Parts: sequence; C-alpha cells; structure tokens
Amino acid sequence: MEESNYWTRLSRKRISRRALLAAGGTTALGAAAATVVGCGGSNGNGNGNGDTDSGPIPSRTPQAYGTPKPGGSITQGRLLNALGIDPHIDLTALDIDLRLYTYLYSWKPFGEEAIYNNFAKTVEMPSPDRTEFIFNLHEGVKIQSQSDNPAAGDELTSEDVKQSFIRRGTAITAPDKRFPLRISGTSAPDATALGAALQTPDPYTFRFKMSRPFVPAHREMSNPTWAIVPAKVIEKFGAFQAGGLGQKAWGSGPFMLSEFRGTERIILKRHPEYFLNPKPWVDEIRYIIITEPQSLLAAFDSGQHDINGAIMNKAQAEERMKKGNLIVVKAPTRFYPVIHFKTHETQPFSDVRVREAIDLGIDRDEIIDLIWDGEGNYNGPVQWLMARFALPQDELRTAQPYDPQKAKQLLAAAGYEDGLEAKLKIPRVPGAPFIADLSSLL
Repeated sequence: MEESNYWTRLSRKRISRRALLAAGGTTALGAAAATVVGCGGSNGNGNGNGDTDSGPIPSRTPQAYGTPKPGGSITQGRLLNALGIDPHIDLTALDIDLRLYTYLYSWKPFGEEAIYNNFAKTVEMPSPDRTEFIFNLHEGVKIQSQSDNPAAGDELTSEDVKQSFIRRGTAITAPDKRFPLRISGTSAPDATALGAALQTPDPYTFRFKMSRPFVPAHREMSNPTWAIVPAKVIEKFGAFQAGGLGQKAWGSGPFMLSEFRGTERIILKRHPEYFLNPKPWVDEIRYIIITEPQSLLAAFDSGQHDINGAIMNKAQAEERMKKGNLIVVKAPTRFYPVIHFKTHETQPFSDVRVREAIDLGIDRDEIIDLIWDGEGNYNGPVQWLMARFALPQDELRTAQPYDPQKAKQLLAAAGYEDGLEAKLKIPRVPGAPFIADLSSLL
C-alpha cells in the first residue's frame, strides 16, 4: 500500500513507522484535512435546507456560484452508512434529517448566534436568567403530502413542536437529556412533567420556562436531533420500533424522502409546497454510499458524484484545486480528540500525577503537524471554534506545554520510575483513518 502523507512526514520524526504500528496495532490509511471538494459542473444548483450558514467560508459568495437556477439534480458521495433517519434517536444521518424536517431555527457555529430562517420568526427571553423562551412561529408551513403521511397537507403548528420535544426529551436512547430535564424540572425523563411545562397558547406560539438555567439551551434547540416531526406522525409511527421513523420520514422540510437504503443510496425529492419557496432550487439530491475512502474519492474523480464525500488530506485537496472545473470549499473541521481515563480504578489513573504526566507527554504541535498538515489549534474547556467564548491561542498553548522531563518526574513520584503499561481503546470509524493515526502517534 502506498504510504500516506502522514507516514511520509512521520518518517522524518523520531518514532519509526514499525514502532508505531507495533504500539498501536493499527493500519494507517492517510491523514485527514478539513477540505471539501464540490464539482462546478453539476446539473443543478441547490440549497438543501434554506439559508443555513455553516460557517465562515470565504469562497461562498454570489460571484463564485452565480444566480441560482431551479431544477436539476445533485449526486453526493457519502462515506458513512446511514443506519436510520429517526432524528430523535439516530445520529448517523443527521445531515439527511436537516433536509427532511423543519426546525425552529439554525445556528451559525463560529459566530455562536441563531439564524431565524426556519419555523420560528422570533424568540423572546424575558427572564434575566434566560430560563424562559417564547417562540413566534411562521404561519402556513405545509407538511409534506405523501400518500401514506397521516398529516399530509396539514399546517405545522406549535402542537407539533410540543410533541416533538416530548418525544426527543424522553426517548431512552436519545443523546444528552440535560436540556429537557431542565424544562421538566425532574431528575429523570418524565413525559407528563415535560408536557405540562411546554405551553402552546395558540397554534403559532410555543413557550416554556426551565426550572434552572442551562447555558447551551439556545444553541441546543438548533441541534439536528430536535427536528419537528408532525404530531399525527408521532402518534402513528412514533414508537421506537422497526419500520417506523428510522426508515421513513414525513416532515415539512425542503425535501421529501423518495428512497432510503442506508447502506447503498438515499434519494430526496423537492418539497413543492416548502414555505420558503422557491427554495430549494434543486429538484433531487442523491446520496451514494461507498464506505471505502479511496473508492469513494475515485468515484468522485471519475465524475460519478457532483460532490465529494471522502475525507481528504491537504495534498489531495491541493491536487484537485488545480483543476479548473472544481469548486474547492475549505472550512475548519470540528473534530477534536478526547482521552478518557478509568479513574475509578485504584491505579494508575486515580493518581492525578499520572494523568498530568500523560498530559505533559503529549506533543500537540507534533499532532497538528503530522495529523492535520500543520493546520490546527489548541483546545481548552471551550472549543476554539466557539470564537466568542474560547481562550486565546497563546494562553492555551502556555497552559498546555509539552514537557516530557517533568512528565517523567511525576511518574517517578507516583511510583512508576520505569513507566507504565496501559491499553488505549479507540473507536472504529470507517472512512476516518486519522483516528487510528492519531492513536498510534499518542
């Protein structure tokens, strides 16, 4: 196998490839970079979910894309299988859910601010501690008119929002229940208490007051897992079982589900009665799933996809930037590695000196250089991407030094003069070889 950009650079460092493979038990397939390639020759120019702004991307300008023209289709390569499309419990297809369902609003991640381009026209937070939310909703938002949709052609209302919040907030497998527990004021999911706290004084007003403050509340409601599923759909298909919302979708978003084969292809058709008409501009979006990264990239290079779905390193992206028929969009990745220690065990990680030694033994500059092609930043308790709230880079770099000598002293003081042995368990994520690369480097 041809060596990746990662291993080529690593060979110049102090650790050999053989040593890293022996230590990590992994195979390196290539380093990842936060670069997306889009083909400028597609037969459609689409906007999948309204005006959602996904971040500060300099090339996203009218001059770059021209005036939108309705019609056509787009084929996008997809690296990961979509195991289900139930937005309240499935996490493998949230990018698909965003196109099928309506949300209260969108979020600009780097500016940390809400974008009111969806169901909610405005929001009021009258309480000084920001525990109360009052949403003023759009009128005339039509639910998609599929033949088997129990809410076909109905208007989306505050009751649909309420029932969706109850379902999402009390689902056993739903991720992170801190926010709905603040609303219900209970220590465990309680549909009755949550329903009582969610108020719908009229079809176009949705309001609630949390029992105590929750800092991420405003941002949380823009999360893709908080999709608004029509109440009638929840009543008929909302049970968490096979054949329900995990394989079908009846929403009010810009696209309707035409075909779902989560390991092969997913086809979406334009919702003709979408309330932000004439959007979406494109008539059809096709996702073709190829879970082997190089095959997926080869399919894009051969013209089978309009939009690349493979993770590329910097060199691969720069090579394609030379082609005149491609639009290359570059944006920061939101990936950041985390190491969890089993501190409940007596030794070794219950000793703070051991944990501090490991922290001091991590060369973050080397990680940025080798794994991220030199394009990366230090993270603190708040991700650097949350620019309004994150600590400055110089402060973070000072607080997280690389000091192997001090690390050895701490280990010796903890009784590990000759070092220690530990196992590192890493997630297996198809198409993300940088996780194995990073683990080997660590």
